[in-house]
Amino acid sequence: MTKKVLLLPGWAQNSGSLVSLFNDSSGRFFIDDTNYLDHSSFTDFTNKVRGRDYDLLIGWSLGGQIALRLLNELAISTKSLVLLATPFDFIDLQFEQKQKTDFADFYNLALSAPNLAIKRLIALSALNDDKQQLVIEEMTKNKFLSGHLPYWLNELKDFSCRNINFSKIPATLIIQGKNDAVVCRNQLEYFKKSAINAQYIIINGCGHAPQISAKQQVQEIIQLCL
Repeated sequence: MTKKVLLLPGWAQNSGSLVSLFNDSSGRFFIDDTNYLDHSSFTDFTNKVRGRDYDLLIGWSLGGQIALRLLNELAISTKSLVLLATPFDFIDLQFEQKQKTDFADFYNLALSAPNLAIKRLIALSALNDDKQQLVIEEMTKNKFLSGHLPYWLNELKDFSCRNINFSKIPATLIIQGKNDAVVCRNQLEYFKKSAINAQYIIINGCGHAPQISAKQQVQEIIQLCL
């Protein structure tokens, strides 16, 4: 039986690196790669996908936050949810001051020089990763330029998962690279306090793109979710 899967990539990325997780699945999956970055607002994207039912929803980074928001509003449904390197938030909680400063600097750069901001994000995503060059190559290949990028970065800046009612969220698996330089480990602790029924996997030697750096391991984990 064909499984329906919705893939929500990170900021300034198309779904290529997520689609590659299913390349060898011999037609077992129907992949919906409707990209929120094509849309001018969260409301516009929600209206596009509203009412759709999935077997699996995968959100990477900002895409993970978008997935939680869609499910929280009951706009879509899914049997299982996988969050890859998803931030709990970047603005409301008192995390390390350095991270808050870094994000403010990145946000300002994205407004003035988006291509440079994307290049910096790719470098940060690959930082401390055992497969650094592979992550850089794949994210560069899959970068997504859109006039809507500032809007979605602003959504990331202002949104907190404290606004999510996790009782509405289905079975969830949260995967994070141990060496993630974008999402600090403190944020995972806040997920553990809120999403108490979720499962958590930390991947050694991996940065902000576990689906690239640890592709086979992530593929095996996804099979268990289905």
